[in-house]
Amino acid sequence: MKFKNSKGDIVPLVDIAGLVNDDYEYQVFVGTDSQVHKKKKCVVYATCVVLYKKGKGGRVFVSKESMPYATSLRERLTSEVWRSLTVSFELSQILPSNVEVVIHIDVNKSLKYKSGNYHQELVSLVTGQGYKCRIKPYAWAAQCIADHFVKS
Repeated sequence: MKFKNSKGDIVPLVDIAGLVNDDYEYQVFVGTDSQVHKKKKCVVYATCVVLYKKGKGGRVFVSKESMPYATSLRERLTSEVWRSLTVSFELSQILPSNVEVVIHIDVNKSLKYKSGNYHQELVSLVTGQGYKCRIKPYAWAAQCIADHFVKS
């Protein structure tokens, strides 16, 4: 995936990890959202990496990708989570060991929403890989940031 900063410049994951220094405590949040385009018969995915410097704010990096039409909501949500996991795997290899990576999943716990049927499966997928995760309404990296970029 090719990530871009707020100026639109391509920034490799190694350079994102290189922004972490010993002066502050950092957290990294990764989230993905998707948007179906029925006319184009494709799904656009936006994955964001938020490098949060505690007490000082954060920086956002986004990667957008268009893929063939997903056949089901389960397939689309699983693809979102795997994209976030893939980025998290790469970041975990290059970030200092004291930097926590948290994955945000754009899924509801409530069964009154369609995504609620897959909530436990997706959370287990993330936690089974050793990462912490957050779901709605606390999954702001996926629910707000990635959502903004997938629609733009």
